Amino acid sequence: MIRAITVFAATVLSTVTLFSQQGSIAYGKLAKAVTEGRTGKYEQAKAIYKYICGNIEFDPTLKNITADDCVRTGKGTCLGYVRLFIRLCSALGIRTESISGHAKAIYYTPGDRVFKHIWLRVEDDNGRMFFVEPTWGSGYVSDGKFVRHDNNMSWFDVDPEWMVFTHLPDYQRQQYLTKPVAKELFMALPALYPGTSEMGIDSRKVLEMYRSGHTAGFPIINPIPGYDVKLVDFPMTRKLSVGEKYKISIRPSKGKLYAIIDNYKFRDNWQEKDGIMTIEVVPDSPGKLNLATATRNDEQYVLVLEYDIE
Repeated sequence: MIRAITVFAATVLSTVTLFSQQGSIAYGKLAKAVTEGRTGKYEQAKAIYKYICGNIEFDPTLKNITADDCVRTGKGTCLGYVRLFIRLCSALGIRTESISGHAKAIYYTPGDRVFKHIWLRVEDDNGRMFFVEPTWGSGYVSDGKFVRHDNNMSWFDVDPEWMVFTHLPDYQRQQYLTKPVAKELFMALPALYPGTSEMGIDSRKVLEMYRSGHTAGFPIINPIPGYDVKLVDFPMTRKLSVGEKYKISIRPSKGKLYAIIDNYKFRDNWQEKDGIMTIEVVPDSPGKLNLATATRNDEQYVLVLEYDIE
């Protein structure tokens, strides 16, 4: 049987015979095809990540849990993703470590449930082990249907200080933090994704803020590829108060539009100085306040930062 290998379901990389005469999967051949032209463990692991994220979709039925299941059906659970990643790395002599624990959803707020999950660490050329999250890198399920990410590399080589906002290992030592996070603190932390670092969010700063007793929550951050915005100054709380004045400052990107949407009131009266755009807003009624951005071509605004107004 012949099967085409693709990277992010776009470019044909190679065509190999994936199955032996006995019907077993030739993982060695698959690993070599996926990493063709890549030298070094790090680049090979990156190629494996891209192959899995571009070819395997999450299985909401939770039936496909093995590496074989993923290759044969193109679907898998988080366990299947990790097992396939490990099989391909093993074929190339790359050391891995699977990590089981609990994870949050992107719109998590304290009190929401967390769910069982599994991810892994991979060794690079210098013996350094780094976090990889192929399940979340591949996409997400919306209304029962899988939606694939387009080249989402934010879940490859994740810093431990970012990982702990959304992933809590069963064994504390597998956080690989100098100062591990207790479950109670993990449950209080916002679900910040690694991609938010590109928006100017400092994971260490936020983590230390919560370690120091911060209890006012955190705005929902929605890192959207292609809608670039650098947050310079913004309220680091989940809730805003009616009648209070708040300031949001951003560093804009070329070709982008920005606005504050306050209970459907559209505000774009930004003041610009030294490359920084600032707006002040006083909410006048309970509801929602959002920072939104759009491209100048379509002016279709997408929410980036969200607050509750009380």
